[in-house]
Amino acid sequence: MSPNRGYAKDRPRDSDGKIIVDLANPHILQDTDYFRPSAIAFKKNGGAYTLLKPNGNPNSEYGKWIREEVRRCWEGYVRPIDGEWVPGPLYFYLNYCPII
Repeated sequence: MSPNRGYAKDRPRDSDGKIIVDLANPHILQDTDYFRPSAIAFKKNGGAYTLLKPNGNPNSEYGKWIREEVRRCWEGYVRPIDGEWVPGPLYFYLNYCPII
C-alpha cells in the first residue's frame, strides 16, 4: 500500500460525476456512513426504515422516498461533494441486509 494515497476529492471524475478508482493505488475512504442512510434510520427508528406513512399516491413523501431508494438500489449512489460512489447492489447490501 502506498504511503501517498490520496482522497476521493483528488481523483479524476467520469461524465456521471463518479471518481475513477485506481485499483493499483486505492484512495482513502471517508465518511462511509453517507452510503447507508436507511440502515442508520432503521437502527434509530427501532426497526423502521422510515417514519413516513405508506401511501398509494406517487407524489406523497413516502412515494418519493421509496422511488429514490429503488433508484439507488439499481443505479448506485454518488456523493456529489467528492465523487465517491457505491454501485446499486452494494447500496442495497449496506442498507437492507443486516448482519446478525
